[in-house]
Amino acid sequence: MTEEIYEFKIEVSRYNSGKEDSEYTDPNDDARGLIDFICIRNITKGTLFEFRFKQEPGKAPMMHIVLPDESSKAIAEHVSELQTRKKELIELMASEGNLDKIADYKSETSKIDKVLKDALFQQKNAKDIEATVEMSQTLDYTSKYLLIDLLKDFVRYSEYPSNFRKGTKKYVLDTEVKDLIAGNKGKIEKLAGDINYLLDFFQIDYIQAHGVTQKMLFSVSDDSDHIAKTIKEFMQSRAWKNIKVRKFIKDQMKAFGIGYDFYISNENGEAFKVFILESEDDKTGFPLADLGMGSIQLMMLLFALGTSIKRNVGSVFGNSTVVIEEPEQNLHPDAQSKLATLLYEVNDKFGIKFIVETHSEYMIRRCQIIAAKALKDGKINPFRVYYFQHNDVPYDMGFQKNGKFIESFGPGFLDVADNAAIELFELEEDD
Repeated sequence: MTEEIYEFKIEVSRYNSGKEDSEYTDPNDDARGLIDFICIRNITKGTLFEFRFKQEPGKAPMMHIVLPDESSKAIAEHVSELQTRKKELIELMASEGNLDKIADYKSETSKIDKVLKDALFQQKNAKDIEATVEMSQTLDYTSKYLLIDLLKDFVRYSEYPSNFRKGTKKYVLDTEVKDLIAGNKGKIEKLAGDINYLLDFFQIDYIQAHGVTQKMLFSVSDDSDHIAKTIKEFMQSRAWKNIKVRKFIKDQMKAFGIGYDFYISNENGEAFKVFILESEDDKTGFPLADLGMGSIQLMMLLFALGTSIKRNVGSVFGNSTVVIEEPEQNLHPDAQSKLATLLYEVNDKFGIKFIVETHSEYMIRRCQIIAAKALKDGKINPFRVYYFQHNDVPYDMGFQKNGKFIESFGPGFLDVADNAAIELFELEEDD
């Protein structure tokens, strides 16, 4: 377990399908992007690792490392203590009338000067380890945690002999860097271990924006089909057998008017079929494919949430955070509004947190109502809303006690409906 503070920064560029000469965009690639830059910073110790993947003309991908000299902090504190004491002695000598005490103060000041001189020399020679090298070619795979592999790639880099000709300046510099990194192998591996723990502790699930299809069969082996993958993960987690998860899904199916219950059949281990039951007496049901796109979308969301609940609630690592992208797709305004209630109830009952990216005014309005009721009852507001204005810095909207926002949305969002109503009113007046 680590009590140190870490900061992570990841920059992603827009996904390029490779068809630069056309305006074609593959709809299946809308959630993809290329990683340009990753930064891992240990704020507690000042350690820094940077990985620049974006290749610029004439430049290779680079790795950058900063390992602070751990002795420098202790030396700096010692220097500060000595300087503070010396200042106190000078002030005492200026105010003291007893010559014997002044002599004692001068003697102590002289001793401090000698010690301070040595400490300042040590401080001057205490240097952080800093190096920038080309991205090692040993990283030819990605396991569950890419960040861990990237950190270990520094160690792998130091284990290979230099490619430069012996005796040259580049060879000497490259060898020095490799020796520095190799000498700090333990620090790097410890940091990798800390991050591995953090990644396990802060479990994050991602539900991407996706289209839905009215298919009967969902292949077990088709990981490119979001619906098939969601059902497969739901079945593999055995969430469907968990009493709490089952009740949660049934309650939400009723709330959204989808049905009474569901069952999923396994077709010879090759595919799944999903059926919706209409009542307690219904034993056969009808295929999920017979429902509209909105209901299919909701069932996939419920299955994904059920998997997260089963996997994380009661885990030694605590509850997870679920990132959801545009959950309002294909949904009627009333169902969009109910999504806010759904997520609030999952958070309240199971402790799961959410980060939701949405364009739905209906979800936002329902969040305001739930927040107002919570604040009125003396509870903590469960929501925080950030507005991402076009080409500008996102900002926290802030909640008043009545649920209204402190800040205003930028143009082109909530004002669109109001402006349309005003325009219709003006057209009516003209008649």
